[in-house]
Amino acid sequence: ILRKISTHREEGVDLQAYDPFWTIVSYYNSMKELGGSVTLLRDDIRTNVQEFRESIRNENAIGELHGGLSSTDLPDVLRRLQLNAEQRNPYDVVTCSNMFSVGVDVDRLGLMLMNSQPKATTEYLQATGRVGRGMAGLVAVLFNQARPRDQSHFETFYDYHSRTQIHVESMTVTPFSEGTLQRALH
Repeated sequence: ILRKISTHREEGVDLQAYDPFWTIVSYYNSMKELGGSVTLLRDDIRTNVQEFRESIRNENAIGELHGGLSSTDLPDVLRRLQLNAEQRNPYDVVTCSNMFSVGVDVDRLGLMLMNSQPKATTEYLQATGRVGRGMAGLVAVLFNQARPRDQSHFETFYDYHSRTQIHVESMTVTPFSEGTLQRALH
């Protein structure tokens, strides 16, 4: 897709049709996995794989969105996520942690790689619901066969996805909410 898009850019073709798939959102369950993927994207993949070297334009085309970002960097990352394919310097890949699953509302994002199954169904639904908002989106879940949870989700994929609401964890109660105080304080 990215090679085709870069070819069309040179030919002056309207990129709006490709925009939902321009930025790949790559979701990780841990900072260790996220950090490893960033290293691979910036070094090994760009250096060793010809297809990606042509597709990922430069190191600045790889973004990160996680809790370790400074409060000054976060608005810049979110602003740049809004840039579409026709604007200057949008991200090609954004690696993210569970921070992506809360409060990131970018209508143009349409492609997500979910690297391993999140522990909570709520997190899975929140994160995957952040792509395909403005149009149809595609979420690819990359299961790790060495993890029993991933293996279980793979084996029961259709059943799990046809009844996700059953698997949603119950909400925690704020200990000092009015309802809790009325029921618990005697």
